[in-house]
Amino acid sequence: MTVYSETLVWSPPAELAALAPYQLLLVDQPDGPRLLGRAVPGERLEIGDNVAIDSVVDGVHLFRKNS
Repeated sequence: MTVYSETLVWSPPAELAALAPYQLLLVDQPDGPRLLGRAVPGERLEIGDNVAIDSVVDGVHLFRKNS
């Protein structure tokens, strides 16, 4: 899977304020639709990075760089 797009969220909705800033990602799957998710806290991903799903928390995919 590859990062297609990314942005940093500095002013989230109130229920996500404790997570700010966090990185939102659109990730291309090899044979499927794009996934929306976040980078694992503390990891900064860039467009074109090869990533894997680290976990799913409250229905949100958390991605990490695939080594």
